[in-house]
Amino acid sequence: MNFIKIHISQESPLTLWIQELNDFYEQQEEKFRNHLTGYVESKHAEEELAKQQEQEKVKQKKAAQKAYFQNLMDRRGNFLKNLTDEESELFRALTKKYQLTPESFPGLFLLTVEGQEHIETPSQLWQLWLYDQLFETTRDSRIQWDIIERNFVNNMLKRVFRAQILRKQFAIPLHYYKFKLNKIGLIEFLGDLKELVHPLDFLIHNHKENILLQMHWEGVWEDFSGGGM
Repeated sequence: MNFIKIHISQESPLTLWIQELNDFYEQQEEKFRNHLTGYVESKHAEEELAKQQEQEKVKQKKAAQKAYFQNLMDRRGNFLKNLTDEESELFRALTKKYQLTPESFPGLFLLTVEGQEHIETPSQLWQLWLYDQLFETTRDSRIQWDIIERNFVNNMLKRVFRAQILRKQFAIPLHYYKFKLNKIGLIEFLGDLKELVHPLDFLIHNHKENILLQMHWEGVWEDFSGGGM
């Protein structure tokens, strides 16, 4: 019996189709590899950019903190600067009353508060004065804001304080400062008829520590690892 041999030419349509199919898959694999490589490189580039941006952000924060720290240190160098003679006299009386020295002067009386632009008198005086008023008027009752505001106006009339009296704008920073003291914990609500203002029963005799505590209260201090003042 004779067998018929079937010979498929290398140029047959089936062979060509298989070759085209192989070429197609190779092209798709190459595209996928290129796409994957591009994606990885792009992702890496994005991560590097994000890392650089975060580092720059931290750098800027540290620079801003150091500048603010230095500004506060400069202010603590001369508390009588920018005070009038009348203001200086009251400042000396209050610091003597609470036995405050330049080193122990609390950052509590240098806080930045909303509306402070309505009072031209430097904060080291009006905040110390307001604390004194709060402490003295809450011995037996709640804070007497009407008395405090009236006392502030009287000091303005005597040229002890400089502030904007129109629409009682001077009262805006006074109230915000009271909110700060309340948030810090120096004012304690004891009921409908009583508020307690805690006395200054401890002092820090160090400029740097007073500044860092102030910045903490103001929410502008962040202890970056590897950094420091």
